[in-house]
Amino acid sequence: MTQTLMAALQQLQLPWQGKTLIVAASAGPDSMALLDMARQLTGAKVIAAHFDHQLRPDSHRETQLLQAYCRAHQLTCLTAKWPRKQQPKAGIEAAARTARYRFLDQVCQQNQADYLLTAHHGDDLLENILLKLLRSGYPREMNGLHPVSQRPGYLLVRPLLSWSKADLAKYDRERQIEFVTDQTNFEPVTLRNQLRLEIVPALKKFSPDLLRNANRFAEAMSQLEAERAAYFANFPLAKDLLPGVLLAPKTPNPDYYAWLVEQRWQRQVNFNHNWNQHEFAVQFYQQQAFVSNKQQLPALTQNRQPIKVDEPFVFAGRTWLLSTSKNDSELDYFYGPVTAHWFAGSLQAGDRLQTAAGLRVKPKKFFQVPASLRPLCLGIFNGKQPWFVQGTYRWQKFSKSYIRYSVQALLK
Repeated sequence: MTQTLMAALQQLQLPWQGKTLIVAASAGPDSMALLDMARQLTGAKVIAAHFDHQLRPDSHRETQLLQAYCRAHQLTCLTAKWPRKQQPKAGIEAAARTARYRFLDQVCQQNQADYLLTAHHGDDLLENILLKLLRSGYPREMNGLHPVSQRPGYLLVRPLLSWSKADLAKYDRERQIEFVTDQTNFEPVTLRNQLRLEIVPALKKFSPDLLRNANRFAEAMSQLEAERAAYFANFPLAKDLLPGVLLAPKTPNPDYYAWLVEQRWQRQVNFNHNWNQHEFAVQFYQQQAFVSNKQQLPALTQNRQPIKVDEPFVFAGRTWLLSTSKNDSELDYFYGPVTAHWFAGSLQAGDRLQTAAGLRVKPKKFFQVPASLRPLCLGIFNGKQPWFVQGTYRWQKFSKSYIRYSVQALLK
């Protein structure tokens, strides 16, 4: 196994000279070992970043120890606390992770970091694989700890995956590095802790190469994931239809839509047994698929608002403009009278769309989206008469006196 940070970065083909490295440091034995290794890299700017979750009464000890270490070695140490009033009563572990990475993202952006280093090691990788195996077993979920991951503006690097927790503890002892031990890690109150305390030690008795095998398995899963991404990348391009809605080709492969969610919203979801999940849904209509992020769907009002030409208005989370001039912001257009009383809003029950023959028909004759998404499509009315519906309908009867109106989206 790779046993130096320098060798690990070289193996990952990541140069460090002239780079800014942020080390996510909890003051535990693993991250203190990583921080000590990082400070010895020549030519790199190293900054320690610590987030105090304030979930234990003595959590301030971690900040104090880390600051003392950084003072002794002339390192910058950036810290923040998670306000207790922001801590939820349920789902605390996921919320804590979200808050921590929000802080780390901010630190990386403010310091123009090249890499964020975390101290995930081989035991963490094995625990993660076992957790995923117990919870789902889907191959694309089996490796959530990649050695290198892309984050906004920087790379998230886990250079210690070939190390065991015992290796890092030995490193600390030999160099007399102080650290804080989180006693909750030794309490079998979570599934991860039970695996760590009971199952993993038992498995190691059967195979001394268990962590090496876990790394090999993770590498194979990463290769399969890359091949999966390359396969789906050949599909027709999915398009933004509405805020929180992607328009995609129809396929019987549910994993394709899970891949789309990962690409767009960085969330893992499984549609194998249900097209309608808690946060995401897939709907099929007229040979097309509509992938929705329910959390991003805008709120609507039943009231129609009067609008004026060349004056911005807001509908369904977007800022729009109705103009007689065309520009790059144009999404659609229609023809209408020079003088009109324009309103914006959603079609409502009972509204009818007029055809070129003068017939008034139900909107479903024109709509290319499922009924549940239709209220999100911008409608423009001349008085009470529907004159335009985004991507669906424009007034059918033409007059030489009409002028061209451009429908523009100024803000997605």
